Amino acid sequence: GITRLDPESNNNSIGPDDLTSGGFSAALGYDFNNFLTFELFAADLGSASIDFLGQDVGDLGYQVYGLSALATVYRFGDRERQGLSFYTRAGFGVLDNDSEIDFRRDNDVNVSLGIGTEYGFQNGIAVRAELDSFDTDAQLLQLTVLKRFGGRANSRTLVPAAVPVVAPTPVAAPETAPVPAPSAGAVIPQTLPKTFFDFDLDTLNAQALGTVNDITAVLRDTDGQILIEGHADETGSAEYNQALSVRRANAVRDQLVAGGIDANRLVVRGFGETRPAAGNVTADGRAQNRRVEATLLAQ
Repeated sequence: GITRLDPESNNNSIGPDDLTSGGFSAALGYDFNNFLTFELFAADLGSASIDFLGQDVGDLGYQVYGLSALATVYRFGDRERQGLSFYTRAGFGVLDNDSEIDFRRDNDVNVSLGIGTEYGFQNGIAVRAELDSFDTDAQLLQLTVLKRFGGRANSRTLVPAAVPVVAPTPVAAPETAPVPAPSAGAVIPQTLPKTFFDFDLDTLNAQALGTVNDITAVLRDTDGQILIEGHADETGSAEYNQALSVRRANAVRDQLVAGGIDANRLVVRGFGETRPAAGNVTADGRAQNRRVEATLLAQ
């Protein structure tokens, strides 16, 4: 980053000649939740060139170490630590100086304040642009690259969860209900073509619309119950993905009803990210998990 260093002087004969310098920082942090982060940091703010009666007499170096908290004040979209967000920073630290000339440090402990913006990618890497102020005479404007570890890792143990069933209308809240039992003389359930969705969307694109229309043509000649199950990849929080999977299932249901399928035959369920069809490490695997599966239970 770029720093501005402006140490105070007791007289006009001596003072900083060049206020700008280069600096860098390193931090180790912990995301307490989706909006609050704590960081231990260390920063070298470079040095201020000191001038005495028109002559360069040495440099005054700045280093600072401390603890700060970052609070996200606004985020575009609902994705967990992804996309563009704005935050503020507040903390405290210890200021250290080094120089070959005499100086007096008024305060060893200083308050740090900052504002910044962050853009996070789904692989855990993020980029920040931030302006920080340390006490009254040191500021740092920096561009930072960070990597998040742990938490929602790609490799996880999947635990079966209670799956909500929504009412026939897509706006109704999910309700827990048993899957209808096959009627007497039921045949082996028939799995219909899968409907795939674009990233973070619950609307049918042209390809998905064609798939649902093909399913509709098949179902017109049957009388059985149809189970519609929505799924999502692991990008984002489990709660968000659960709701997204239900919306996707309802999108398929609505199109089937629009094609003439009796709504009473349709049972909608959402599984969120708990039943992946492929690994979530690759883009192709995540694409296979953004799906809705329709099954003809009995006829």
